[in-house]
Amino acid sequence: MLSPLLWSDDSAQDIAEYAVMLAVILVLVVGTVRLVGTNANNVFSSVASSVQYIMSVFMVFEFVCKQCGQLFSASLREIVRGGGRITCPHCGRGRDYNFADVYRPAA
Repeated sequence: MLSPLLWSDDSAQDIAEYAVMLAVILVLVVGTVRLVGTNANNVFSSVASSVQYIMSVFMVFEFVCKQCGQLFSASLREIVRGGGRITCPHCGRGRDYNFADVYRPAA
């Protein structure tokens, strides 16, 4: 007599089905977010390094030599590689420069 009563009440079965369905959806969402997040991070890192390289090569500043007074240009890449020490191409003397010494950004 108890057996038919247990099989006829299926309200708890609906809750269990919803719980399983919710768990599957959560696993899919978490996996997708992690995959998209990793790929997005790789894309943004790649773009950032490309922009940084382009800026360092093509960003050029003009300086007035502290020794001979001639105007000369140096790229940001040259400035960073030299640790701020730039050699004037006219007189050949290397001096320490900083961005306060920039005559103007080269066009």
